[in-house]
Amino acid sequence: MRDRRSAIANVMLAEENSEIRTIISEFLKNQGYSVKDFHSADDLESALPAANPDFILMNVGERDMSGVKVLRHIRTMTRFDHVPVVMLSGEQDPEVTSECVHQGADGVLTWPYSAEVLSENMKALLSGQSTPLNPDTDLILRSQMAPPGPMPDGPSAL
Repeated sequence: MRDRRSAIANVMLAEENSEIRTIISEFLKNQGYSVKDFHSADDLESALPAANPDFILMNVGERDMSGVKVLRHIRTMTRFDHVPVVMLSGEQDPEVTSECVHQGADGVLTWPYSAEVLSENMKALLSGQSTPLNPDTDLILRSQMAPPGPMPDGPSAL
């Protein structure tokens, strides 16, 4: 297993909205991550056999919950049990958050996504921390399981 704290971490990103996917992908690349992006969770799942991710960022799939299905599959694969998975959700739904965490997500980030929250918490999870750097963010971590805080406004939102 490669050290996930190395300078370049490999990120797999699945987001159905192409504009949001491009924004997140470019942001992560500017932060020094190597990003492989996918149109859907199903596409990401198809790429898993040849993948060596350090981090997975995946949309829940609001219409069909396909991201949760793929998350469930990822968590059955022992070669990925050390890989942090953060789910992206377009809504603050406690049931969706609970289901994602129950299926093994390390966190759930709700829209609008904050660049700072994403960056800080990716670094924390990649370094093995199980709690967020700032507990008043809109990222719900498995260790936290509390309602999300206020949504960020302004230029920091992705």
